[in-house]
Amino acid sequence: MGCPDWMSAYAAGLGNESMNSFKPVIIQLVEFTIYHMADRVFAATNFLKKLLVSHGLDQSKIIVIPNGADTDLFNPDLDVSDIRKKYRLENRFVVLFIGHLEDWAGVDLIYNLADCLNQNVPDATILLVGSGESTKNLLTRLIRSNLGHMVTHAGLQPYDRMPLFTAASDVTLCLFPDTPVSHAASPLKLFEYLSSGTAVVATNVAGTAEILDSSSGVLVAPGNTSEICDAVVMLRNDQELRRTLSEAGRKLVEENYSWSRLASRLLDICESLAPN
Repeated sequence: MGCPDWMSAYAAGLGNESMNSFKPVIIQLVEFTIYHMADRVFAATNFLKKLLVSHGLDQSKIIVIPNGADTDLFNPDLDVSDIRKKYRLENRFVVLFIGHLEDWAGVDLIYNLADCLNQNVPDATILLVGSGESTKNLLTRLIRSNLGHMVTHAGLQPYDRMPLFTAASDVTLCLFPDTPVSHAASPLKLFEYLSSGTAVVATNVAGTAEILDSSSGVLVAPGNTSEICDAVVMLRNDQELRRTLSEAGRKLVEENYSWSRLASRLLDICESLAPN
């Protein structure tokens, strides 16, 4: 579909003038009727909560419960020797990007980061897990610019292998453009990166910044390759900082964003609404 999260995209679209045209007005009326009839409305981010409030919904009935991670599945103690051997990552500083390789997702950032790291962190490898319409063009550009050695493309992978790729990495990238969709989203991979005990570099969009701060990761301006590269170089050169962020990120998810904790919170709220 060329969209990272159609639910968030639609929700973010509520704030656009285009959503006030005649075509979606029936959908909006039905949707907001359901919201007003509900005892509680669960939103994935505070950005979405504020959006709903701006459309007249009582904020007291909106509960924010973000995404989370399976802390048993995504953990830093996995044996990743086979992954590192298969993709020739031994003795490499691995920078992981998981996601869509599309223009809207900022593919140019990967190209520019490869160029920057080639000059500043020559032992780095950008590990790409995912695919998209821009994959071929990106890899061709890298090869023509003599940057092909900086990137390893693992292609599409089954979900049950994601924990291995994440645990095999030193730094993980959670990059989004400065768009309403990005601000509305609660990125699943952010929580899985943190749960895996990696140092996270993420763009400072609302849904991400609600979770991540300087104690658990590095936030950079959306679309700013220089800041992304500087953050990766800093983490490459400061092993203690990587360790501190990795431990803090893991603890953050264990204490606040494990699926078991989030599910318990959701269940407690629903049970509190049940008639006696």
